Formats: sequence, C-alpha cells, structure tokens
Amino acid sequence: MKLALIGGGNIGRFLLQSINIDCLIPNAKIIGLHTRCQEQAKELSREFEAEIFEDVESLLKSDADLVIEAATVEAVEEYAASILLSGKDLVVSSVGALADREFYKCLEEICILNNTKIHLPSGAIGGLDVLKAAKSIGELDSVSITGSLLRHFLVPRLMGKRCFLRDLPPKPLDYSQRISMFPLSCLSRD
Repeated sequence: MKLALIGGGNIGRFLLQSINIDCLIPNAKIIGLHTRCQEQAKELSREFEAEIFEDVESLLKSDADLVIEAATVEAVEEYAASILLSGKDLVVSSVGALADREFYKCLEEICILNNTKIHLPSGAIGGLDVLKAAKSIGELDSVSITGSLLRHFLVPRLMGKRCFLRDLPPKPLDYSQRISMFPLSCLSRD
C-alpha cells in the first residue's frame, strides 16, 4: 500500500520510522510527504527515502492509496475535503477538527458520494500518539492521564450508531468506564 503523509513533526517522523524503516505495516510505504517546513521535508525525505510534495495538489496527483494527516486541526480543515474528493482515504490524527458538526457532516457526505473513508487511529484519542512517540525514543518513564467527555459531547458523535445512551449517568465518566459501556463494535458502521 502506498501512503502519503501530511506533517513532518515528531509524529510524522515516528510514522516514517515505523512504516518505512521498521516495516510495522507489511507491504506499506510512505512514498511522500507534505509539510510547511521545507528544511524538515528535505531532511525527512533523505532519511526515509520519501518524495517531497511541494503542495497538496501534487500529493493528490500521486499514486498514494491513503493519506495520513499528522499535522494540525487546521491542516484537516484545509485539506480533508480535497483529499476525500480525490478518491483517497484519509487517516485523521487531529480529531479535534471533527468537533465542528457542519464540517463533520460535510466530510461524511463527501465520503458517501465518493466511496472514501476517514480512519481515526486509537492514538488520536487523548494524545496517545504523542506518548507513543516519546516512549519510542526513550524519553518517557511513566504517564498519568485524566480525561472525560461530557454527555452533550458524546451523544452527537454516536448519532446513528447502534448504541443506547439512556443509561449514561449525567456526570462525566473516566475512560475505563466509557470503554466498557461503549465497546468499539458499537462504533462500527456495519
């Protein structure tokens, strides 16, 4: 599978190392990357043997099967629609961009009309991707995470899914409770 990457920071470097060097995903390679910083792009291109896409249009014209966003919420807002309209699937790590209900609906409609998909990696939730990257370079000894989602935030995200929210208590739950209440299978569109 041919992959393209948007973003050249720590997460982008981690993905290039994991996919292109460590072969974490068999038969997959990040063939090219787009990032705002051309110096960073040149360094990553040399180190990981990936083409530099000067702009997103050249990325869209490439033979990449899937685009990985490892940049910012603003990058998702700017590029997601054109990526999906081009017929390429998209992995979104800056999931905060999908909190905008109108933007989410627009992308959902594009996916339906173009038979494309948006993938949300588990690392995109709660900054776990950043923690994995820090651990991989030996900069992490221990971590403590506290987080919660309020009912009014969770309900719109699960609309149309086969989940029942009537038993959800009005106060925030910790993630371990939420995971046991909403197994991943209930988030599936199947």
